Amino acid sequence: MMDDERRRAVLLAVACLAILILLIVECAIMPRMGWLWIVTAALVLVLLAMCVRHIIRGGRK
Repeated sequence: MMDDERRRAVLLAVACLAILILLIVECAIMPRMGWLWIVTAALVLVLLAMCVRHIIRGGRK
């Protein structure tokens, strides 16, 4: 069970990294909306941090 949760956390972390890359590209294309990219990136970084924490701790609370 824990291995399955860890696998999901890894997949979600990879998805978060892909989203961050896309945000950087979008920010380069449309810099006027910088505040929106910053807020979105902050939310994605929080999610990424939670995934990494879950991966490292192995799902323990």
